[in-house]
Amino acid sequence: MHYFASYLADDRRHEDVDISVHCDVHIFEWLMEYIHQPSAPPLLDPSSVVSILISADFLQMPDLVQLCLAYFKQNASDVLRLPIDLSCLNDELLGELAKLFQPDELEKVRDKKDKLVSRLYDAKIEAQLAPDTAVLHRCTYCHKLFADGQREWETCPKAPVMIDFHGNAIAEHVADRAWDMRRWVAATRRAKQYSARDLYWKIWSLVHFLTCSVCGQPFPLAELEHCTYHPQQPTFANGDNCGTHPCCGQPALRFDLSAGRRRLGCCAKRHTPDLRGRLLAGGAESCQRKWLLETALAHADLVLTPFEPSSPGNPPAEQSGVGQSGASSESDEEPFALKPPTEASDADSDSRVTSDDDSDADSVSDSGGSSSAAAQSDDDSHEPADTPGGAAAAFGSTDAPGLANPTPGLAAGTPGSMAALPSALAAA
Repeated sequence: MHYFASYLADDRRHEDVDISVHCDVHIFEWLMEYIHQPSAPPLLDPSSVVSILISADFLQMPDLVQLCLAYFKQNASDVLRLPIDLSCLNDELLGELAKLFQPDELEKVRDKKDKLVSRLYDAKIEAQLAPDTAVLHRCTYCHKLFADGQREWETCPKAPVMIDFHGNAIAEHVADRAWDMRRWVAATRRAKQYSARDLYWKIWSLVHFLTCSVCGQPFPLAELEHCTYHPQQPTFANGDNCGTHPCCGQPALRFDLSAGRRRLGCCAKRHTPDLRGRLLAGGAESCQRKWLLETALAHADLVLTPFEPSSPGNPPAEQSGVGQSGASSESDEEPFALKPPTEASDADSDSRVTSDDDSDADSVSDSGGSSSAAAQSDDDSHEPADTPGGAAAAFGSTDAPGLANPTPGLAAGTPGSMAALPSALAAA
């Protein structure tokens, strides 16, 4: 018991120490038996494990804390069935307990009165959004949420096209500096639009990725059903480089000069994930990929985002009401909001964030010059329309083409006159 270390130091070893115990007698008896035989501890039971856990944490007995947490995890449904007040568990203990649960294991816990499960999901959200793990950003151009590293291979459908040092046409997501991840989570939870469970699974689907063996593109698990294609081949006039897809009317190029910039399809099917692991990694990587796929399919109603096909005559709309004239502006802190915030203070703060985000997006767009705007308008002509509500609008554009960037880590800068090169060559 490290708690008594300061009272039993060398200079106070021979002094009399009075100890007052405020706990049940059988809990104190259990602790005394554990102290004398830590290698063969007494048996735990659902009715006493919470009291022993709190006592062990207060007395600074880390081994006993881990023993109680492991028992709690294995018998969580039995513990929650008892009339026990769990509000005395501090955030540190909840965080340690949440680490022991895999997300699919937490789904199996029965907590009818929601005494603990929502708090465990909140703790897992905090762990998911820690600075040293996957961090979410919001794109300045398309307002889609994306994780670190995703901008290296995914195409932003609204970003200006640039030419990198290898001569490839790229259009990357640009993180909105005015958008804060933790502030967004807090605003979403404060508005009570999503439960902790729903919010955790949505974030989980955005920060875990697999690679499709058919299209060769990485994808977040939220877009498992977004392997796009055209059911009909494009048609071209004699000697003309520009044509159309008869299935949907989207433009098509016979010689697409934007190498690696994958065009969107009007239909989608399920990705075929590549579940093979690297040879040097053994079977652990393959098992991890299989677990991700099985977990996503088992909770498809919480994880998957429906695919919304594009409409040639209907240009994409801004997500969640942002930038739509004549409509109440949704909070930029809640890009997938299903309904406006209920509190007036939230709406006021959200309008200020919207104004800041719009000005930031304008400044980024102006830096590209007129040639950048021309390239962007040419690219936007065949973008799919965002759905105004539901899960697709809630979690960003479902129309991200998923360009594999051959030069990872290349930051998007001012495109200059080179940005208009793909459009000029295509028109020629």
